[in-house]
Amino acid sequence: MKEKNPKLVKISVLTVITVFSWVTLEIYRNIKKEPPLIVPEEITAPLDPKLDTSILFSLKEKLSVDESQLPLIINEPSISPTASATVRATASPGPVATESATPSASISPSPTSL
Repeated sequence: MKEKNPKLVKISVLTVITVFSWVTLEIYRNIKKEPPLIVPEEITAPLDPKLDTSILFSLKEKLSVDESQLPLIINEPSISPTASATVRATASPGPVATESATPSASISPSPTSL
């Protein structure tokens, strides 16, 4: 009988930990859950599949503007009294390959402690 008790204690402790974790995570999930989105009835109403031709014919009667009635737009840049800074990129010299390479790093032993 003594051998069964440690197994029973282990199982009961693991069960309590599992239940506590489960409840805690469910509470956290319910707190962080976003509220449901409320959509107005006007948006969710079904659309009418019939095409209203009176609206299409009224579009032809609307006022239209010719190109001669539009104001003249000049595509020249305007001159402003403020100064602007310009940045010019210059090519910087990169590494140059040579025929003979020399090592530039030196290896030194470092003490390690465990």
